[in-house]
Amino acid sequence: MTDWKTLSHAYGEASEIPALIEELRTHPNDTLWQDLWSRLCHQGTVYPASYAALDALCELARALPPPDRLSPLMLIGAIVASDDVHGMDHRPAEIVELLIPELRRLADESMRTQGLGPDRFVYLLQAASAFAGDLFWGRHLSDLVDGEFPGRCPGCRHELFIVIGTHGFFVTAQEWVGSRNAKSRRNPISRADQRDLSDGAAWLYATAIGHAQSQVALWIQHIFGTTVCPACDHSFNVADAIAEVYPNLRR
Repeated sequence: MTDWKTLSHAYGEASEIPALIEELRTHPNDTLWQDLWSRLCHQGTVYPASYAALDALCELARALPPPDRLSPLMLIGAIVASDDVHGMDHRPAEIVELLIPELRRLADESMRTQGLGPDRFVYLLQAASAFAGDLFWGRHLSDLVDGEFPGRCPGCRHELFIVIGTHGFFVTAQEWVGSRNAKSRRNPISRADQRDLSDGAAWLYATAIGHAQSQVALWIQHIFGTTVCPACDHSFNVADAIAEVYPNLRR
């Protein structure tokens, strides 16, 4: 049995975590999820209590019907994908690995929910990426929901705004939201051909297509497409420019 008093989370010792999870089982609401998230994955940082809670969170997701699993799967995915571990010498991979087959099944069932919108699908696909071992997109794929990724040109190192989604497909070196910047240089992104995708990119695309999420699949093709830097005219792969912002987490 877990001795929660000996474990820590973002705000101290973790004795209240089982009660929070149990309350979410009987009276789920956004406020409780926010409270639990802030304790177990505070601004992306995870703690001993975060990993200790994985089994109970997985059990909670299992007890819910597929359309209602988004919150627990997102939190589990964020814990699994985090590269910022506090209060432990290393990431306890052995705890995670025991749950991966079940988590992948639960995520797949939820992604098959009929009528699932693209935003909710992206959040589930991000969690599924973490469960599949792709920790980079297991953390950053959800930027698709906002329609913008931070980037940096691999050539001149200029900071970029990479727009993919409902606002279009382009890269710019200036703030682009608002009329003041309406005439800023915007270079189009050429999407990758599905036949040229490999490894994690191919898996993301195939998963979206396999779940009838053609819009998300199109977005993914642009993530792994190419463009030209508006600051220096250097051609680059979009995913590489996104990865340049997170040098400590390999893609």
